[in-house]
Amino acid sequence: MPVIGTNLSDPKQEEGSINASSCALCCLVKNKKLDPIEIIPGGAMKIVRESPTSAIVSFKAGSVEPAHHHTFGHDLVVLKGSKRVWNLSKKAKYDLVVGDYLFTPAGDVHRVKYFEDTEFFIKWEGKWDIFFDEEMEVAKSEISKEADDGFELVKLEDMCDLNWLELSNVCDFATVISVKFVARSPMLPAVSHPSRAGNRFYAC
Repeated sequence: MPVIGTNLSDPKQEEGSINASSCALCCLVKNKKLDPIEIIPGGAMKIVRESPTSAIVSFKAGSVEPAHHHTFGHDLVVLKGSKRVWNLSKKAKYDLVVGDYLFTPAGDVHRVKYFEDTEFFIKWEGKWDIFFDEEMEVAKSEISKEADDGFELVKLEDMCDLNWLELSNVCDFATVISVKFVARSPMLPAVSHPSRAGNRFYAC
């Protein structure tokens, strides 16, 4: 099975499996020139569809998105790198790596820190906008004292193992969206398969 983030020559790809060139998201990102996000240093974005808005976004290692919210909720899938998302509205935080999915509801205030160069596909439920709820320096200060922030770190291993879903191809974003309602369930805030790393689903 193709895995997001693997190269065509990756020896871990199973013989006879579909290679990464058949992954719709990977092909979308390849050779795509992203435009700098002037209001957030280190970020770049390329909108690939308008209203509802879909985009490819990248951030450099160490970048921070100050707390902000959007009019519409959004889904995202990490294609490269790793990041942490704090949902200030829910007092929860999520560590995301390649292949992980996260849904953030409309209006939820969230802050992001990028641990390494990161790329992700994001789809809003309507037109894209952004409203900042704190200054950059405040965000960095809050992140620096994270140990005392009182946020619950949502971990995959904490989830009940009775309701796992296996996604045949996490590169198929339409399939990811089709199981979004499961990830939103309060009984199942994260969905994955215990034997397959990377295909994790979170809902704030």
